[in-house]
Amino acid sequence: MENIDDFMRQKFESDPASPGNRFEFREEYWEQASALLEAEEARRRRRRRWLFWWLFTGLLAGIGGWALVHWNSSHTADQGRNAGAPAMHNERKTGPSHSGGNSTIQGDRPADSGTTLPGEAKSEENGLTAKGLDAASGKPLQQQSAAHGEKDILKKGGVRANQPAAPSLPPKTLNPVGQPLSGNVQTPASSEKPAVPTGTGSPNAAQEVTGTPENRDMTTADPESPPSAERPAACKLLPTFLHPVLLPVRVAVMSRYPTQAQMIKPVRDGRFSLRAEAAAAFMQASPDGERLGAGAGIALQYRLHRNWSLSAGANWRFVPGDWGDPADPKVSEQLHYSFGFVEDTWILERTGLHSLEFPLAIQWSRKTLAVEAGVAPSLLLTVQGRLTNTHFESLQDEPSTKTSRISLDKAPYRNLYTSGFAGLEWRATQHLGLGIRGYYRPGSLLKTSDQTASGSQWWFDLGLRWHFKPFK
Repeated sequence: MENIDDFMRQKFESDPASPGNRFEFREEYWEQASALLEAEEARRRRRRRWLFWWLFTGLLAGIGGWALVHWNSSHTADQGRNAGAPAMHNERKTGPSHSGGNSTIQGDRPADSGTTLPGEAKSEENGLTAKGLDAASGKPLQQQSAAHGEKDILKKGGVRANQPAAPSLPPKTLNPVGQPLSGNVQTPASSEKPAVPTGTGSPNAAQEVTGTPENRDMTTADPESPPSAERPAACKLLPTFLHPVLLPVRVAVMSRYPTQAQMIKPVRDGRFSLRAEAAAAFMQASPDGERLGAGAGIALQYRLHRNWSLSAGANWRFVPGDWGDPADPKVSEQLHYSFGFVEDTWILERTGLHSLEFPLAIQWSRKTLAVEAGVAPSLLLTVQGRLTNTHFESLQDEPSTKTSRISLDKAPYRNLYTSGFAGLEWRATQHLGLGIRGYYRPGSLLKTSDQTASGSQWWFDLGLRWHFKPFK
């Protein structure tokens, strides 16, 4: 496609030499070739754009995966450190054991070496201490400990050996609410111990006064111990990146005060209710044979008693057919001659009557069935007609037809007339009902009394009714 110009030039040069047979290079061919080139370039740009977006999406996916793996590994390391924190804390409180370490060092030291290892120096000091001598000066240990202990007490502001020590308070315990104190919990009276003189040299003196962690009660609260980083067994099965989603269990605190009981109100149905209805009408045939009409409206219902009620409403009614005077002209023609002829024909048809009804009814209902009867005064609104115009000229092959809907003069008709009706309704649900009504209209719709073609009429309405919620 890129070489379309060269192709056209070669074609022009290879044509016969005679001007009549030579292929002319026209402008329209060049425009077609340019359109093809532009379409090909647009496809290439589209492919390059798709390639760029695919590369950009892959880059974002790679960065997201790297960030997720990095965050997951760092979170796993933090969990390992949190899990090892309680063990390190217990080791600091109890102290490491060195008894096995000294024997190992002494057993591994060569016999002919002249150096003294730290473990060996400690073993010598332990031997002098067992004999009651000081490892540094060689003097009796009791005299030096008494002297140094008294100096330490004076420096720290403590009490002498012959003074009574302050009673130690029992440690705080965690006792469940409403449970009696257990036998292991110490009371202030039982926890008082005689004062231990300072400087006795006993390594377990502090443990005898305060108590070691092994001697403490398991219910004693340790404020220094960090919370356990261990999670439940069900949580360990989850992936590492889902652990931050797990929230601590919250204990619901129940209110101490009883809620105020709501007063139960009696159920009272309103006396007024609103109803909307729509129906299709099957009517007595009109002079031109039309039968199908329609109606729709709204009604207000007032309940007199448990089973009796009154209703009043407003309905729109369409009565189909031509109910006018048969003697009225319906066709009009007009003919013109001017270098031929022009003919116009008008045909007038009456299609129906639009009226407004005001039904007043009394209704008796029981469970899902209701029976009603009443009267419906009607007001004529308009007479609907259809005008068809046919236009034909001598220079035209076919005539043209135009149809329009118009409103006709209602002077020949009566503006007010009354109909009686009776009906039955079945309530399918609380709001939806199916109703049927039979109407009878005596007399004629026209003002003239000598017209026998358009006398009394009857029809039936079959439709749906929607009952709204009653109100006061």
